[in-house]
Amino acid sequence: MAWVTAFAASQCGNRMYRMKAGGRTFQTRITLPFGGEKLRLTLSSMYGTRLNIGAMSVTAHGQTMAVSVDQKKTFAVEKDQRLLTDEISLSVEDGEEIEIRTYFSKGFFQSGLWQETEISIPGDYTERDFVLSKDDLWASKKRPLDIGIPFPAVAGIDVLNPAKDAKAVAILGASNEFLGRWVKPLRESLASFAPHTALLDLSISGNRLLKDTGNQILLGNLFGYRAGKRFKDEILGFSGIQNVILCIGANDILQPHTFACYPWEQEPSFKELTAALEEMICLSHSEGIKVIGTTITPLKCADGFSEKKRLLRKEVNAWMKAFTGYDAFFDLSSVIQSPEDPDRMNEAYNSGDFVHFNAAGGQAIADAFPREYLKP
Repeated sequence: MAWVTAFAASQCGNRMYRMKAGGRTFQTRITLPFGGEKLRLTLSSMYGTRLNIGAMSVTAHGQTMAVSVDQKKTFAVEKDQRLLTDEISLSVEDGEEIEIRTYFSKGFFQSGLWQETEISIPGDYTERDFVLSKDDLWASKKRPLDIGIPFPAVAGIDVLNPAKDAKAVAILGASNEFLGRWVKPLRESLASFAPHTALLDLSISGNRLLKDTGNQILLGNLFGYRAGKRFKDEILGFSGIQNVILCIGANDILQPHTFACYPWEQEPSFKELTAALEEMICLSHSEGIKVIGTTITPLKCADGFSEKKRLLRKEVNAWMKAFTGYDAFFDLSSVIQSPEDPDRMNEAYNSGDFVHFNAAGGQAIADAFPREYLKP
């Protein structure tokens, strides 16, 4: 028997506002790239508070099954805890949509996953007709960009005995990956050339390779734990991952001397950055996971940019291109940089801050990504 993760996404830092969620049911739908004989869920509250789950269910092809942990249908997920549910005797087909409902008996703070989610009127609607609430359950009216409403508790979905060519590929990145500008179109194109491949985006906006959020007094843990820690706790905690795409390091270079860090924090050294990358690559290989490296995208003209940072990025990218420890490599920066100035983003792809590219830039990267890297 083999479990393979068909869906997973990062739980961001304290990005979600206070929700009056106690006594309500959350409902979301997710399409799985491949099916299997049974399901199980990874539950987590990495950056939130204790989650008191009064009931939970999964529905596929009209059949609904209750979810349990240690044979109990009422359970809790503690802060920073990750746990697996019991096996769910519900088979799913390739490309099938499943529905997950979670009834929270008490309110909570939770960063959640950025998936479209509906919230009920008060009550447990995990196994009866769902009644959508028309209330605005956010304490703040502000919406975080355009990424949707959080989907709390569920960090991953595994299937048992999928197709022989089923494959999970994880992406460990920061905001450009978290926003999905190139990940989403690449995932959508998988149906034509690698239909049984799950692209698991485990990126967090503002995330760094070497350190947690730089200014926790101001930001809490908005940018999450450092990527080295998340790699061990998240990626290695999922099932059947064969490849990891590393898109990390830009924030380590850019954030020092900005609001994101304490005033005394300095840029990391070239040696610190490359040593941390090598350590993560070695750990991947020890777990049988192949690593796809990517270059750090241009930062010139962004807030906090300096000549020292320009030279550090250039030196790290040169090391990446020459490094023989990667199993594959994609020069992502070359797609997005200006033809006239490789330290600056192509204006056609610039979202406005010279760090994050727009939808056109994301599509260009998705189109350029070597398809053979994702095939079984």
